[in-house]
Amino acid sequence: MNRREFLKTASLALAATTLTRSKLFAQASEPIPLSKKYVTCFYQLSKKSFATLSGPDALPNGPQFEHIFTVSYPGTTAHKEAADMVHTGGSSFKFGLCIDLHKYKTWLTDSEETVKGWCKEFRQTCFDSGADYISFNEFPPPAPQRPDMHARVAMILRDLYDPGDGKKLPGVFYFTEEGVEPYRWKAGYTPDLWKAIDETSALVVAEHYHTPIFMYDHGTPEKYADHLSEMTEFLEARHDPSIDEILRDKWAVLHSSYFGTRDSGWQGVLADKYNLDDVRKYVQFCIDSTHACKYGANRLSFGPLETREFDDRIVQVLAELLGKDARAWAKAQK
Repeated sequence: MNRREFLKTASLALAATTLTRSKLFAQASEPIPLSKKYVTCFYQLSKKSFATLSGPDALPNGPQFEHIFTVSYPGTTAHKEAADMVHTGGSSFKFGLCIDLHKYKTWLTDSEETVKGWCKEFRQTCFDSGADYISFNEFPPPAPQRPDMHARVAMILRDLYDPGDGKKLPGVFYFTEEGVEPYRWKAGYTPDLWKAIDETSALVVAEHYHTPIFMYDHGTPEKYADHLSEMTEFLEARHDPSIDEILRDKWAVLHSSYFGTRDSGWQGVLADKYNLDDVRKYVQFCIDSTHACKYGANRLSFGPLETREFDDRIVQVLAELLGKDARAWAKAQK
C-alpha cells in the first residue's frame, strides 16, 4: 500500500468512525416515547409512600422509565409542594393533578362558555402546581351508554389539553371499572370520544379493583389477563384508528393497592384475612397478569397509595417488586 492509498484508507476509516459516533450520539439523545418505556402510574399519594417508592432499589430513574403520580385533593387549589416532592425522585418521576369531574355538579348541563371557563381555571392550577399531567378523574359509570356524555367529555378533554393558547397539557385519563365493561358500550360507541381521548391523553387507565379471591379463581395470571383484556378485545373490533393507537401506546390496567381493615370499593387485600406474604403474592400476581395482556404489558398502575384505614406496608412490597420488575424489563430490552 502506497502513501496515497494509506491516507485514503485512513480517511475512510475516520469518516466511518465519525459517522458511527454521530449515529450513536443521535440515538442516545433522542427521547424515548412513553409507549416504549416501562411506565408505572399511581393514584393518591403520601410523603411516606413516595419516599418508599423513590428510595434505593425501588422505582428506577432513567430514560427508559416513567413513574406518574396522580393525586386528587379537596378543592381546586394549586399543590406545588406535591409536584416538587415528586420531581425530587429524578427525571422519570412525574406529577399529575386530578380534575375530579364530580366536583362540577352541572358539568353536563353548563353552557359551553361556562365549561371552557372552569377548564381554563384548572389548567392554570396545574401550571401553578408545576404538574406534568392533568389527570381526568374520572369517566362516570353511566357514561358508556350516554352519547350526550361522550360529547361533553370530549369537549372538556380538548379544552383542558389545548384551549388555543399554545400551551398543551397532556392528560392521564381514568375509566371507572364500569367504563371498561364491554356490554355497557353496545348502545353508545361514539368515535369522536375516542378521538378526543387519543388526541389529549398520554396514558389511558382502566380500573380493575378486585379481591385476591376473584383474581385467583381464574387460576393463572394468564387466565386473569383474559378478564383484563375483555374491554381491549371489544375495542379492537371497532377498527378505529384512534382506538388502535390508544391500545397500542397508551392503555394501562389499574390494580387495587388497598391493604387495610375496611371492606370498601377499593377491594384489594383485607389485613385481617391476609398477611404480608399474601400481599407479596397478590402484587406479583397483578404484575404477572399485566405482562400477560396483549396491550399495556409494560404499563403498570396501582391505586390507592393513601386512603382511610390504609396499611402502607403494601407500598414497601410495591416498591420492591416493581423496582425489580422494571430493572429486569430494561435489561431485556438491551
